[in-house]
Amino acid sequence: MSPDAASLPDDIALLKVMLIAAGAELEQLRMQVARLRRMAFGRSSEKLTHQADQLELGLEEREAEAATAAMPVATLTRETAKPYRQPLPDHLAPVHYQDTDSR
Repeated sequence: MSPDAASLPDDIALLKVMLIAAGAELEQLRMQVARLRRMAFGRSSEKLTHQADQLELGLEEREAEAATAAMPVATLTRETAKPYRQPLPDHLAPVHYQDTDSR
């Protein structure tokens, strides 16, 4: 599980160490998955295949957690969601039409 922002330390050096450790752990999991895949190659061992699938799933979850933790949290308000349109230049005055055709 990834820690929430409040539980993380404020020390940048410690955060770098934690990031490096997480990357090393992910790499270790990748290597373990690769090793299990090699062991299962040519065999019909469902147990090894199941272990490899479970480790791969865990690895994908960790990578997804790392990706969401790295994304900045932004809240969209109605003002930020609207597109911004520049006002007309002074030499182009807006023209208002009235419907004079009554049917």
